[in-house]
Amino acid sequence: MQKLVVSPGLRKSAVCKLQEREAETNLKPDNLSPKERRKLRNVRREELKEKKGSWKEEVESKLDVKKKPLKGWEEILDIDRLATKGYQWWMLSVPKNNEQKAADQLDIIFPERFPRVKYEVLSPSIPARRKLKDGRFSDARQRLYPGCLLVRCVLNREVYDAIRSIYQVRDFFGTKANTSVSEMIIPAAVSIVEMDELFRRIEKEEAEFKILNEVNNKEVDERERLDKEITAKKEAEAPPPPKLEEGALVQINSGPFINHTGVVSDIDHDDETLHLKVMVFGKPTAAKMRIEQVSVLEGANSKSLVGLAEDP
Repeated sequence: MQKLVVSPGLRKSAVCKLQEREAETNLKPDNLSPKERRKLRNVRREELKEKKGSWKEEVESKLDVKKKPLKGWEEILDIDRLATKGYQWWMLSVPKNNEQKAADQLDIIFPERFPRVKYEVLSPSIPARRKLKDGRFSDARQRLYPGCLLVRCVLNREVYDAIRSIYQVRDFFGTKANTSVSEMIIPAAVSIVEMDELFRRIEKEEAEFKILNEVNNKEVDERERLDKEITAKKEAEAPPPPKLEEGALVQINSGPFINHTGVVSDIDHDDETLHLKVMVFGKPTAAKMRIEQVSVLEGANSKSLVGLAEDP
């Protein structure tokens, strides 16, 4: 179908003729012939085009807006460009409960491979506030980000490869490259605002725990002092323990006569041995034992054990 092109002169003349005809006959556009209606429609389109412009031209102008050129995969995967960010904090993903092992490995690798590179390693933690049996707080720490480790350095390809070569380090935290060549993660630096907030939280927790620990230690010390006074008072009021002497009644705690009772007949302090009379099957039997194998019973008296006071 051929496009109808109407020249400006013809358009004006057609409009004038139609206006004159409408004025003369006072007819509406619906009463015009098909040919006249087409001409009138084309005239109106041309007028709208002059006012608003062509919709095709408008769409084409929007499509021609220059967008930011997409970066090539070589530029996206270039780790050396991260060195331009300078001395920054980077977060590493490590297995849980292996944060300290990874930190120890970093402390070995940096001095060996990069002796002139400044670095810091941080595993954020706060006091766990766990009490021991004696009532005091333990030195245990609670990790704020289990499975994460922070390292501060200037990151380039060489440092990046050295950090990722550590067995405990899984990868950096960041964004995926999403290229057809590789799906590696491009490290993202932790913002200064987030690090300042983290340090403030750790400092606040440390200060609160210090005050709490001091108060708790004073209470525990006072309680222990009172317990010692009570114990000392009981010991002072208690009767003296029975002495190990000849004729004392003793309990045998080890050896072949264990759980038997006997009477001390002789004590050899040089060899730290005792000569006892032990009742076995209703008959007194002589036995020799070391002093630590027996304990003196209350009311130690040879006469309290029938048959042992007399010689067999």
